[in-house]
Amino acid sequence: MLRPSTELANTQCGVHFATVSDPRTYGLRRINLQAPRYCQNLDVTVHNQWAGQKMITVKGALIDNIPRPVGGPPLLPKGRAYLRSVIHELVGAFCLETGTRPSVRYGWDVVAILFEDKIVVRLPKTASAWMKMQREEIVLGRIAPMLPYPVPLPQTMTTPCRLSVHRMIQGRNLSQSVYRSLSRARKGCLAEQLAELFLALHAIPPSLFGFSVQQSVTGVTLTDTLHRIGTEQKWQWLHYLEKPLTKGFARWPEFHDQAVFSHFDLQGSNILVDPKTTHISGIVDFLDCGMGSKFYDMSKVSKIDVGLMERVWRLYRNRAEMAAGLIQLLAAYGILEQLSDILIREISPAKATRRMTRVQKLVELLKD
Repeated sequence: MLRPSTELANTQCGVHFATVSDPRTYGLRRINLQAPRYCQNLDVTVHNQWAGQKMITVKGALIDNIPRPVGGPPLLPKGRAYLRSVIHELVGAFCLETGTRPSVRYGWDVVAILFEDKIVVRLPKTASAWMKMQREEIVLGRIAPMLPYPVPLPQTMTTPCRLSVHRMIQGRNLSQSVYRSLSRARKGCLAEQLAELFLALHAIPPSLFGFSVQQSVTGVTLTDTLHRIGTEQKWQWLHYLEKPLTKGFARWPEFHDQAVFSHFDLQGSNILVDPKTTHISGIVDFLDCGMGSKFYDMSKVSKIDVGLMERVWRLYRNRAEMAAGLIQLLAAYGILEQLSDILIREISPAKATRRMTRVQKLVELLKD
C-alpha cells in the first residue's frame, strides 16, 4: 500500500520527487510519461489527488511516486540482457509502439538510450557517475537561464533502477569532419557562438549553488607528464615537449587561483549544431562541470580543431580584455589534454598519431 509523504523534495530545477514508504513499489513501472505531451510546458503543479498516491505534473509529464535519488552502488550490470529489459519497460512506460528500437550510445561513464528523437534516458555505469548525475541535475536547473543555448534539464530521476530522463535536444555533434566542411564565414560564426558560451559559463557565480562544486583538473598534470617523459623509456620520443610545456605554463602561477565555473568537456560530442544553419542548438553532458581554470576549459575545443580554439580565444580575450600572450597557457593545457590519452589511457598507435598531429599544431602556438 502506497502512503505518499507530505514532503516533496525540490531539486531546484523544477523537477519534484514524491517519497514513498515502500521501496519495493517504485521503479520504472511507476513512470507514466505521456509521450505526445512530454516536455510541452515548463509549469510544475502538484495535484492533491490522494487516491493512494500523489500525482505531480512536471513539465508536461505525469510522474507518480518517483523518489528522490539516494546513495548506493548503482553499477550497471554487465551484458546486454539487463539493458534490453530496461528498454522493453521504458517503451511501455513512454507509451511507444511495441517494437520501437531506440539507439544506444556508450560513453565513458553513462549509457544513453535515445527514443524516437524525443526522449533520452541515461543510466550510470558506476557509483561515481550516479553521484555526478544527481549533482548535474541541480546545477543545470540553476544555470540554464543564464546560458545562451539550451541544455538538457532532467525531467525525473529514479531509484532503485537509477536513471535520468530528459527531452532530446535536436542537432548533430560538432565533429572534426563537420567543422572542416564549413565555409570560412560559418567557422567564424561558430567561433563567436562558442566565445559567447564560454563568457556566459565563466560569469556564473559559485555562490549560485549553495554547495561545493569541486575543481576539475587535467587527466595528467604537468609534473607527472614531465616525470614520465624524462624517466620512462617508452615515452622518450615525447622528450622534445619538455621545453614547450615548461614555457607554456610559465604564467600559470599568476592565474592558477582564478577559478571559474566551467563545463570542462566541451569537445565535439557535447556540442550540438543545427544541420542546416550550423548554429549551436544545445550543449550536453555537464557531468564534469565544476570550478577551475578557464584556460583548461577552452583548451578542450582543440579536440575539434586547434584553429577553432585559437579563434575562440581571440574573441573571448577581446571581450574579457585579457592579455594576448595567454594563448600559450591555453595551448599548454591543450597539449596536456592530448597527452592524457597517450600517457594514461595508452591509446592505440594510430590514435596516438592523430593526437600528436594536434600536439604539433599546439606547439606552434607556444613558439609565437
